[in-house]
Amino acid sequence: MARDKGLLTDLQIRHWIKAGTPLAKADGNGLTFTLSAAGATCWVLRYRYGGRRRELSIGRYPDISLADARGIATIKREEVMQGRNPAADKQKAKATAAKDWTVRELVKDYRAKKLVNLAESTQVSYGRHLKRIENKLGALTVREIEASEVVALIEASSLTWGESNMLLITTKCLFTHACGMSEDWAGIDARRLGPDPGPSHSKVITV
Repeated sequence: MARDKGLLTDLQIRHWIKAGTPLAKADGNGLTFTLSAAGATCWVLRYRYGGRRRELSIGRYPDISLADARGIATIKREEVMQGRNPAADKQKAKATAAKDWTVRELVKDYRAKKLVNLAESTQVSYGRHLKRIENKLGALTVREIEASEVVALIEASSLTWGESNMLLITTKCLFTHACGMSEDWAGIDARRLGPDPGPSHSKVITV
């Protein structure tokens, strides 16, 4: 069994977070602590499966402590030794659990997984429009969303052309995130949401 004691300490990790400099620091046996430019922390387990390098996101620090990250990494390494691919297993489980998500749940996941890694100004702008999406479409399941809902959202918001366009861009990013999570949402083509809402906010949108 792999050793439980690694190279990192909680004191080091807290110091790096306070400094705010993006980095990736190995604890040993494939476990790595990462810090993004936006300050997002993540434990990543790097391993090889089928002759290829793989990565498994374990969770955030301090939600997942250093000791817990080591324990989880040990379990996942044992799964690899048994011929399993933990990253693929996690993706399948997420897709199964997420296929009946509401838009509100999708927005929450996008905020946690994607928004935190964007520039601060972008976080503010996208966050404003994600709230509009939640208020208008939040109760619907992702699979229910059609072009008409997105068009109605833009028109009902009564925004300037620039803000309407940013709302559309935010919607594209949100559903691009959805496409990568579940095969059941693969029919949502975020690239075809339209180039911009147009001065009348009524550009035809297809998904």
